[in-house]
Amino acid sequence: MECAVGVPSRWVVRFHSGETIELGADGYTEADGYLIFGVLVNATTEEKDDLERLWQVRYGPQRTEAIIAKIPAAAVADVWAAES
Repeated sequence: MECAVGVPSRWVVRFHSGETIELGADGYTEADGYLIFGVLVNATTEEKDDLERLWQVRYGPQRTEAIIAKIPAAAVADVWAAES
């Protein structure tokens, strides 16, 4: 498996508790009360079976977005893209 669009961006998540984490992701979306961070990857069928995925790209059967973090939105104070 490999990243499909190069090196993922750095994201900083600051929680209401004051703690922060940094993630490498191509982006994130909010769904069902969670912030879901993902990375676009090229993966074989076998590799995809081991991934939790957001969606499948129609025009590229090997391309999919792998979920790398699922964080309860209620716990998050701020999210921003950090400089690389």
